[in-house]
Amino acid sequence: MELAINARIAHLESAARSISRQIDRTEFFADMIDWNSMTIEDCRLISMQEDHLAETLAETEMELDFRYEQLCFTAH
Repeated sequence: MELAINARIAHLESAARSISRQIDRTEFFADMIDWNSMTIEDCRLISMQEDHLAETLAETEMELDFRYEQLCFTAH
């Protein structure tokens, strides 16, 4: 079971790093956008993407916390 937990932790850590990079790229490109030339729908879609990435990262980090606790519990 410990091996499975460690594998899941490694996967979640990798996913969290990937999502963080996606958020950084989205924020970088958002800074370069001429928002005045964008439609309201374009702005809404970009905002939704950022919100989705932030929510996904939060969920990943919550599961990571759970898996860390689970790993500590199985060690005792």
